[in-house]
Amino acid sequence: MKRTEGLPTQPGFRRVLAATTVVLLALSGCQKEFLAISPGGLTPLDRETVEQWIDGMGLSQNRLVRIRPWRYDNDRGGASGRAVVRLVAPDSMRFDFRAPFGKSGAAVIVGDGALWAHPEGDFGPLIRIAPVFWAALGHPLQPPPGVAFSGLVTATERVWSYGYLGDTLTFIAEGDPVRRFRGEMRRDGRTFALSTLKYDSATGLPTEATVDFPMDPGRFKFEIQSIEDGAVFAEDIWNEPSDR
Repeated sequence: MKRTEGLPTQPGFRRVLAATTVVLLALSGCQKEFLAISPGGLTPLDRETVEQWIDGMGLSQNRLVRIRPWRYDNDRGGASGRAVVRLVAPDSMRFDFRAPFGKSGAAVIVGDGALWAHPEGDFGPLIRIAPVFWAALGHPLQPPPGVAFSGLVTATERVWSYGYLGDTLTFIAEGDPVRRFRGEMRRDGRTFALSTLKYDSATGLPTEATVDFPMDPGRFKFEIQSIEDGAVFAEDIWNEPSDR
């Protein structure tokens, strides 16, 4: 797929994802173990098959996503608000949020890397989980070159998994068309982040998502208020604000 002209690529799953100021929902103030979502019986899978699956869920045109509300809670507190996400094929994003008491922020992400984020500190909880966050929006990233895949195809789901830089990434698309999409990042044998996205059975559009962080512990949840395909965006949305 063609990358949007003028937007640089910043590969590397270890780079900071300035994704959103939406962060995490607490699970009773203590760590909660999550079992791996990967089912048994995975076998080697060729890259072409994985790329075809991802292309089927990828961005083919600009998409404007309005989120209202998002909710973040952990054992230190919580917040809520609304957001607007501008998505540009194949893998670029401008995320703007608003929260109570006049708080706001924005970030630009290309692939798994952040171009800029303001305020930068608000985006720390989403560092290193770019693939899981993109999955929460329904658009999994194409994997980096050279990784080996395993997977599984059944009557109800498609599963693909691969390791990269010490992490294991697994994605499960349930239904055809997809009715639920999950993404997971595991590190040192434990779930580091887990996303679950649900779709409307009538329209086939995504409706709500959660991102769990079992080691924090916490959860970020958001509802998709509306989606506009074919939206036209001004070129200056990619520019870093000069007054921040």
